[in-house]
Amino acid sequence: MTVTPVRGAPVVEFLRELAAQGIHFSLAGDGVRCRAPEGRVTPELRSEIASRKPEIVRFLRSSVDSPDAGLVLERAPDGNVPLSFAQQRLWFLHKLNPDGTAYNLAIQVPVPAEADDALIARSLTLLVRRHAILRTLFVDLDGIPSQRVTDWVPTLQILHASGETDEARNLDASRLAQAQADLPFALEALPPFRATIIRAGSASRLVLVLHHIVADGWSLGLLVRDLKAYYDAELHGHFAELPPLPWRYVDYAYSARAQFEDTDQERHADYWRAKVSRGLTLLDLPTDHPRPLALGSRGAVATFAFAPALSEKLRMLGRESGGTLFTTFVTLFKILLHRYSGQTDIVLGTPVANRTRTDLEAVVGLFVSTLLLRSDLSGDPTARALLNRIRLDTLEAREHADYPFEKIVELARPDRSLAHSPLFQASLVVQNSPGARTYDSLSGGAIFELTLYVWDGPGGLAGSFEYNRDLFEPET
Repeated sequence: MTVTPVRGAPVVEFLRELAAQGIHFSLAGDGVRCRAPEGRVTPELRSEIASRKPEIVRFLRSSVDSPDAGLVLERAPDGNVPLSFAQQRLWFLHKLNPDGTAYNLAIQVPVPAEADDALIARSLTLLVRRHAILRTLFVDLDGIPSQRVTDWVPTLQILHASGETDEARNLDASRLAQAQADLPFALEALPPFRATIIRAGSASRLVLVLHHIVADGWSLGLLVRDLKAYYDAELHGHFAELPPLPWRYVDYAYSARAQFEDTDQERHADYWRAKVSRGLTLLDLPTDHPRPLALGSRGAVATFAFAPALSEKLRMLGRESGGTLFTTFVTLFKILLHRYSGQTDIVLGTPVANRTRTDLEAVVGLFVSTLLLRSDLSGDPTARALLNRIRLDTLEAREHADYPFEKIVELARPDRSLAHSPLFQASLVVQNSPGARTYDSLSGGAIFELTLYVWDGPGGLAGSFEYNRDLFEPET
């Protein structure tokens, strides 16, 4: 098979067209390296590539600065495909603790008493057919963790809450829902996705549980949105009008790993090496219990809401400082941690959506990467001065956000301990999922010692603290 180049097409379209045919480019000094199947590059195409070499080099150099934005996707081969860097880290953690549930993502959605269980089951089948990652198995092939898309079809489990009164049934439904969140997955045996309807009259709910290796926070909003579209369509006897997905998550994982290995990452490595070369101090918050030698993952959640007036003031503070709501909450959370710990070197971890391509925004999967935010709170700065300092720190870190967190851990070479996570112990998640939040989260376990979640609720900003029960009590 030969390729006829589209002369005059923008360079990104030119490279995307070639990538679809298995022809890929990477930087090699001041030049460019081409990988292609034998016989695929014709003399005409070779001439076109030579004439466009300067703009190809410029594009590839800009993609090193922002790899995901310049990522040229290609279709992953059938069969077993290596994991993304983020998936690989979760795979190793799963192998260390196969019965752990800290990386379970669990949500519950209200279900009307009159909802048709058979239509919900059919809608779930369509959902899994649309998002291939939900029917993916994870296997170890001679020491190489891999993923394989299957034809698996989900089974909808139906449970009935017990109790003499509505209040009692609601309490039992909550207990059953949490029990679903607390069940571990066997990643090698079945795709890590399950769905359960818990019937409790007006308090009925649909519980969806996934392992983090197949989804991120953004994905949860997609799942609820698409499932509702399928159910509404099934209810009215027509097809859901969802746009087709041009890519699967496995295509992203395959392409992103190949691009990382083919591009020069030293600039990003130098930045993170400088950030972590000074020893990272363990966050020393006052706790209710002594730190155990091996920190468990028993978690609990405390939810709260900001008054509408305060919500607007927080948004305005971000705008006036030239930042965002995210940088405002990074600042507020770091001030809170500083006051309780007395420390001035505060390190937070925060997820970055990592969906800079519009054709990946509707795809379920683990796109999120972890951004390390290290700030110096010394010198008793004012809140606004600190907000500006942290805004600049955050902008700088975001320039290097596509360097995999797993590689940062390798650069840091921290002392390994089961008593705490290696680089940071507190996390901030400002949720920006598609559409309004229409579900409640269940705790599958605490990944970090303390995580602050913030989202836009119907009446203003809302949030929750997820905390590790080995260290903190609910009253705290």
